[in-house]
Amino acid sequence: MYRALDVRLTWVRLIHFGKPSEEERRVLDEMDAAWQALSDAEQAMLSAEPAPKEDVVGLLAQALLRDNKVNVNERIPARHLVAA
Repeated sequence: MYRALDVRLTWVRLIHFGKPSEEERRVLDEMDAAWQALSDAEQAMLSAEPAPKEDVVGLLAQALLRDNKVNVNERIPARHLVAA
């Protein structure tokens, strides 16, 4: 349950481009409650293993692009930078 919430938090942060949101606050509250419900042994086990954030973020980014019908193979013209 806790790891699923961790993945959900990553998804929420990706959707909101890392900016704080009400949804993020709710997920963090759920994570706090889930953590408190774990035994000391379960907390120690989760603390010892790294969260699979890198893989999750990549997969979520692909899903987000796919769901928004962004064709990553489409040729997009380069943007020109204009000096300010």
